[in-house]
Amino acid sequence: MNHPLSRDNPETECLDLVPSSVDVYEQAEDRMLLQAFHSCMSELTLLQQKVVQAVLLEGVTEQEMARELGISQQSVNRIKRRAINRLKGCMEEWVNGTRT
Repeated sequence: MNHPLSRDNPETECLDLVPSSVDVYEQAEDRMLLQAFHSCMSELTLLQQKVVQAVLLEGVTEQEMARELGISQQSVNRIKRRAINRLKGCMEEWVNGTRT
């Protein structure tokens, strides 16, 4: 698998081009956490998903979200807090291995 990159430069091998800072385990862990997050997001109500996506991931303000949904900013905040609590509990179960 590790062979010279070219005939002109036999000292340079393919593995020499792979950055040593690449941590395969860290990348795998990141993918697993992302999968867990998506799974947990799917357990939220559609309204909670919409608020989390807009406010937490896209940077929309609670006031802007409230106008779009036709509800108060306080209601958006309440929806967001409940969604965060559900996500937190779900993610903790993933990390602790009690959820698959």
